[in-house]
Amino acid sequence: RWITEEMSYADFVAAGNLIAEYVLDNPVTQINGYIGIWDFKGFSFKHFLPFCSPKHIILLSTLMQDRFPARFKIAYCVNCSPLVNKAWSLINPVLKEKFRKRIKIFGTDMSVLHQYLEPAILPTEYGGVITTPENVEMAPRVLDQEQYVKYNLKFGYP
Repeated sequence: RWITEEMSYADFVAAGNLIAEYVLDNPVTQINGYIGIWDFKGFSFKHFLPFCSPKHIILLSTLMQDRFPARFKIAYCVNCSPLVNKAWSLINPVLKEKFRKRIKIFGTDMSVLHQYLEPAILPTEYGGVITTPENVEMAPRVLDQEQYVKYNLKFGYP
């Protein structure tokens, strides 16, 4: 969960990029692409405020559609409040139709998600059966990338 008092917007984006690069380093992901579940549980206005400027909307949409070297299949946005729908209405017009169709927005009813993804491959928090999500095992490996992050910071990366 993103606690805005402890992590800045820039750090949040950098962490997301680091995780995405780590996932992309897997040859299976490079071949098959990836499906994302973006959980908006607990997101409030202060979480969305940094994303809402025209500059950041264009930057984010360009990064996601044209600059990120991954085979993006689909993203399921879950636990979405009406605020998420408002934020979506800001970015939606600048997305290409192909990309726009690959983002599905749901509320808190996980049975809707189950129409797309079998519970057998989902963690319990999404109504699935997996008790220990794979990302728990991935987290220490991502955190071990400190030298890689420091190297990229020299180039203005996040």
